[in-house]
Amino acid sequence: MTDPLFRYHVPGYSGFVDSASFLWNTPLAGKSDSSSVDISSQFLIKDYFESAKIFIQQYDYKILKTGLKFNLKQDIFLSDICHIDISLEKHGAFYHPAKVSVELNNGRSLFFVLNTAVSEAGLAIIENEYNTLSRLNKKHSNALIPQVFGMGKVNTEKGCAAFFLAEWFNDFHEFHVTSSATDSFNEKKIGLWESNGAISKISSPDYFIIYEKASEILTEFYNPESFEQIFPWHHAAGDFVVKKTGRSFDVRLITVRNYGALFGAVPDSEETESMEKEHELIELILHGLLFFYLNLSVRMRIDRIDGTGDYCLIDSRVISFVLKGFLRGLSKKRLPGETKKNIAEIFLEFAGQFSFDELYEMLVMVVDSYNKNAPETALVKENLSEHSKLLLNFY
Repeated sequence: MTDPLFRYHVPGYSGFVDSASFLWNTPLAGKSDSSSVDISSQFLIKDYFESAKIFIQQYDYKILKTGLKFNLKQDIFLSDICHIDISLEKHGAFYHPAKVSVELNNGRSLFFVLNTAVSEAGLAIIENEYNTLSRLNKKHSNALIPQVFGMGKVNTEKGCAAFFLAEWFNDFHEFHVTSSATDSFNEKKIGLWESNGAISKISSPDYFIIYEKASEILTEFYNPESFEQIFPWHHAAGDFVVKKTGRSFDVRLITVRNYGALFGAVPDSEETESMEKEHELIELILHGLLFFYLNLSVRMRIDRIDGTGDYCLIDSRVISFVLKGFLRGLSKKRLPGETKKNIAEIFLEFAGQFSFDELYEMLVMVVDSYNKNAPETALVKENLSEHSKLLLNFY
């Protein structure tokens, strides 16, 4: 029997999705090309919605109520809720995220994202991502990543489904480099994916501020002393979302797959007392910052045409905006000890001492750490020398 509290949607399909809909028994990953494939063991759209409903209902709707209280600053009871709409928004490499809309009896609606993993790859990372988001939100109260409200698992006949409910950034949209028959290859535009399926195209240099703010976000979360950082991240996966605000944009990071050091940490205070001392410690921190920035400058330029097409590099003019965002994020931090100069000034002086050959050698080391089989790695290597020359112009 259908629960009148819950309603299910798939974008592009008019009306509600229920047992009378042809989509109900469609595999979650899409229709198979082969009619010989047995779908009885596959996770279907109906399995998705039914397990999502069970997750939300767990413990008397405790997780959903936590999210509602976060938004409204007061307790909400089940009797206050008119409808819970679950819309299957996207199929990603790891998750099948849904938009959860909660309509209250007073007419107000609140929105959440329900990240869902059913594949082996997704199930392997979802708990770590939930815990990482929770930990970072406790340390950084800057609203740049989503708050999380709870996670859990639902066992079905088709296997395990794992969920976590998180903050939905309303009116924020995925974006990618886009192209059409009328666009010049050398004048790529950014396409904002609207919720109604339309794509709003934005020309350069108007969209460069998006990459500046994305760079600032990643730098804010970088720890200069432990080298901990958010990584991996990728524009092609839609990790950042944007909201148009007049002539500018607000930017948020919606996924944090991992947070850790890519190489060893700076020595602790006891070890630094025997070093030659503060100067060597600061030198180590600055080297770490330089490698962080070099990696940032490369990866911030990588995307796929329309999100799923060929890999491409963002216009090289964006590099100055990446540096600006990096320096702004960096200026909120401090180096150990007392110094009259801020950390951003010190970094620029430090980075400015390296020649083209030295920068290029460091960039090669950075790119050699990438997945050698990833298509974008070859693209980056082809353009690495030119990228190195461009970096020299901004110190």
